Amino acid sequence: MLFMRAALLGVALGGLVRRDEVKSASKTEEDLCGAHIDTVCGALGGGAKAGLQGLMTSSDGDTERFLAAVGLGGDFSCKELCVATLKYAQTPEGGAVALPPANAVVCEDAACTTKVSVDEAAVAQMAVRELEAPNLSLEGMGGDVESTEDRQELKTDDEPEPGDLTFTPQELTRSLLVLFDVYARPSVEPPSDFLGGDDKSLVQVEAEGVNDPEFGPKIRRDRYQQYTKFAAKGAALVRTAILRVESRTDVVERWFGSEASARDVKNMFQKQLKTILDLHIKKGDCEGSTLAYVMVWTNTRTSRFVRSDRDHKGQYIVHMCEYFWDVIRDYDYRYGTLIHEAAHHHGPTDVQLANGNTAYGRRNNLRLVREQGAYGDGTPNQGALNNADNYMTAVLVLAQDQIHAPLPVEPKPPRVTRTHQWVKHASCSTECGATEHEGHSLTDMMLGQNQCAVCKWQTRVRWGGEGCGNGFSLGKKSFRDKVCCWSETCTQR
Repeated sequence: MLFMRAALLGVALGGLVRRDEVKSASKTEEDLCGAHIDTVCGALGGGAKAGLQGLMTSSDGDTERFLAAVGLGGDFSCKELCVATLKYAQTPEGGAVALPPANAVVCEDAACTTKVSVDEAAVAQMAVRELEAPNLSLEGMGGDVESTEDRQELKTDDEPEPGDLTFTPQELTRSLLVLFDVYARPSVEPPSDFLGGDDKSLVQVEAEGVNDPEFGPKIRRDRYQQYTKFAAKGAALVRTAILRVESRTDVVERWFGSEASARDVKNMFQKQLKTILDLHIKKGDCEGSTLAYVMVWTNTRTSRFVRSDRDHKGQYIVHMCEYFWDVIRDYDYRYGTLIHEAAHHHGPTDVQLANGNTAYGRRNNLRLVREQGAYGDGTPNQGALNNADNYMTAVLVLAQDQIHAPLPVEPKPPRVTRTHQWVKHASCSTECGATEHEGHSLTDMMLGQNQCAVCKWQTRVRWGGEGCGNGFSLGKKSFRDKVCCWSETCTQR
């Protein structure tokens, strides 16, 4: 991709796009900035610069530098912002973008001879399909690292870097284009003599389009078109979530807890969108059904996030596994994988529940909220706001069409024939794998066959007691007390 060498370069060359030029926009720019952008304009509000800053959750300095680069002052209309952004995007400093023929379409080639829709209905369908899809394992990477999940963690003595969202003018342009439902045409066609079929490419490909991912030396070049379309669809899902999140505080509370703010969640969505639009794809060292993973560094002493794996250009590196390509070829979904991995680049991890399971999937996302709330005990490995999968789920829930309708039923994992029996722990009140206790359902505890529940009366918090803490409230109560349950591990007979 073509990137700015310094943020100041964009400011210095901002005069290439003047305010008077905005008024003489080309027909393509006028068409792309027509009635289709009304949703974005509504999210901007009436505050011009303040509205832009609120939408992007960008700093005052980054917003000022962007406005200088596109030739706008502090007072401008939504349409003027759209036209100025499109004009700047077509300059070398803005990314040399080739504009699509219409909003909400992803071109599959530079000439846009074939394209796919990412309009509201198409995005909703993608979200519903993803929510209805069975879970795939995210475990099984090789390598000498501490984690065996999709976030491979290395230790460093370096101190954590500031976690604020930052934008260069080109980066903000890139994200703003997608919010205006404009997806750049791919600007690089596969070379005619490039290896095809099952042969492996050892060529580093430099993709110069703004939305084009860059591929590492072990990624097969015939997958370029397939992945570029896939990334654009993932960006479309995040776009919809960004535009809806502040009006859906119910979604924020359900998937992150009552202490979470919509702005904090939107800020992470913006980080994820920025990441998806600036990826460097490498072939992963994977096993089994792993889809993808990222590398991160955490502080040896505090375990706090320090940085993620980025190349010399600053692009975010994601390691794609062979199984990923099979899945998106056969099923045309799993956009959530990319959204999940993008979150890892900015600190969220894979939080563990009280039963030792990782909080993957909607049931466990909700269980995490019940057990730990938004922040847990304040450490970096606790709380729904620190769990990458909660962000992925929230994006999909916000993007589905009938946003007030019940979620699709999450498929249950296939039954497994067991050849052993479990004996409940001595402190347990239930048998192993119980689904109820004293006539009250334990379904939400999701006890495994090797788990039982310890249930006892606890004094409520309002009366000075500890309540259920990180346990589960059974629903059996008295005036001062209630029955709380915790999971315990059974032993194998």
